[in-house]
Amino acid sequence: IIAEKSFDKWRIDTFLISCRIIGKGVEETLLAYIIEIAMKEKAVCLLGEFIPTSKNAAARDFYKKNSFKLIQKDNTHEIWKYDLSNGYNYPDFIKIVMKN
Repeated sequence: IIAEKSFDKWRIDTFLISCRIIGKGVEETLLAYIIEIAMKEKAVCLLGEFIPTSKNAAARDFYKKNSFKLIQKDNTHEIWKYDLSNGYNYPDFIKIVMKN
């Protein structure tokens, strides 16, 4: 994930994941991690951009399935917004271990 950070708003610029693991909870785990960090840094929202292509059709509904709200759409892209005051949980079956 490549994210652009500002004080109150973060924007997901790039979210790359192998098609072989889509649907196994990895993408939600990465999203939960980004949301956790953004919240710690006092951001209030997270934006995600989706640019439809033939190669990313499997990700079309990712933002919608993860409670982002569509705020802009045209023929070339969509902008989705997540309100960080909602928080976000890691998938139940994944245990995150942070080492310092």
